Amino acid sequence: MNQRQKQRIDTQEKILLAALETFATVGFSEASSYKIARKANIQQGLLTYHFPNKEILWKAVTEHLFSRVRAEVPDCLDHQGNSSADRARRWIGHFVRFAARNPVLMRFMIENNVSHDERLDWIVPRYVQPGFEVFCRHFPKIDASEQPHAFYIFLGASSAIFASRLEFEKLCGFDPTDEKRVDDHVRIMTHLMLNYSSSGTDRVAVSAASFEDLKSGKQVVPTHRRQ
Repeated sequence: MNQRQKQRIDTQEKILLAALETFATVGFSEASSYKIARKANIQQGLLTYHFPNKEILWKAVTEHLFSRVRAEVPDCLDHQGNSSADRARRWIGHFVRFAARNPVLMRFMIENNVSHDERLDWIVPRYVQPGFEVFCRHFPKIDASEQPHAFYIFLGASSAIFASRLEFEKLCGFDPTDEKRVDDHVRIMTHLMLNYSSSGTDRVAVSAASFEDLKSGKQVVPTHRRQ
C-alpha cells in the first residue's frame, strides 16, 4: 500500500467514525455533511468526494460498524470440546466488552428506530436478524415465543449501562467502563442469561446490593439454589 492509498483509507475511517457519532447523536435527518465534516475535522468537499450523499454514507457507517461487531464478537458455537454454557459465556463476554468499548452502538440503533423508513427495512434483515439468530443458537433452551423478548432484554441489559455512562456515574459514583466494572458486568450478564435459559434444575440467585456496596466496589456473590 502506497502513501496515497493509506491516506485515503485513513480519511475514510475518520469520516466513518465522525458520521457514526453524529448519526447516533442527532439522528439521520439532522446529520448534515457540514456537521459530520466538522466532527471529522476535514473540509466538507472532501467528505462528499468520498461519500457523495448522506444515504451512501449512512450505509457505509452501518456496514463498518457491524463488520467490527462480527470481528470482535465472534460466534462461539464452533469451539469444540466446550459445553454449550461455556460457549455462551464466551459470547456474552465478547458482546458486553464490545458494548463497553463502543457505547455508540446502542445509541445508533435507537436513533434508527425513531421512524419506520427504508433504512430500518435495510438494516434489519442484514444485521439485526442474523444477530438474533446467533443469539437463539447460543440459548436454544429459551422458548421460541420468548426468544425475541430475551434478545432485547440481553441487548438492553448488556449495553444501556455504557450508553448511559454519564447518567450512571452521577447515580452510582463510578465509571462503568472501568475494566473491573466491565468484568463485573460480564459476570452479572452471564448469571442473568444462563439462569434465564437454564432448564430450571440449578438456577443462580444474585442477592441485591445497596448503593454503598456498589460504590465501594463490593462484589455481589451469586448463590445457587435448586429448583
